[in-house]
Amino acid sequence: MALTDEECKQNDNIPTSDIEFDIAETQREIDQFQKELDALIGDRQGNKLAIYMREGKISQRIEFVSNLNSILEYRKALAIK
Repeated sequence: MALTDEECKQNDNIPTSDIEFDIAETQREIDQFQKELDALIGDRQGNKLAIYMREGKISQRIEFVSNLNSILEYRKALAIK
């Protein structure tokens, strides 16, 4: 779910470079958790909890990246005006 304009505005104090770094770092985490998940899926029954945990971590980080991208899009829209 994308952030509202007001939520994006509340993050004006965070430099764009920090947001871009956080996106890249979080994407690396997502990739790592995905690799772990791929390895665990071979034994779904035995790794049920570990799979569930990895899926949750991936989901949280995808949402975080989406929120950060909302802030960048908000800033781009302001720059165009």
